[in-house]
Amino acid sequence: MALRKSVDTGFGFNAEYWRVEEVLFNRRSNTGSITVGLYYNRASKEGGSDSLKIESWSFPRYTSGRDPESVIENPFTIEALEGTSALVIAYETLKLLPEFEGAEDVLEPGQVYKT
Repeated sequence: MALRKSVDTGFGFNAEYWRVEEVLFNRRSNTGSITVGLYYNRASKEGGSDSLKIESWSFPRYTSGRDPESVIENPFTIEALEGTSALVIAYETLKLLPEFEGAEDVLEPGQVYKT
């Protein structure tokens, strides 16, 4: 699975394929992080190209200043992980961030998306 969201790379072209590279969570501190790689497109990733950039987001995090109404709590709780995978949680959480507003799910061939 991946997300499709076109962004300007700063190199004169847009890239659109975001793939989760790493998910970390710490039960003791109730924190988590998601690291994604940006690729030109799906074909470039599948062809073995390196990511154009890597970005990480830590949780809990605020999406609007320090407004308590805008906080996204750590999504990787034991309860949340009891019926779904950390990757599904990661992709769903990314779509809550302003940076991924309007992003589309990209499924692997034969993959069925389950939340």
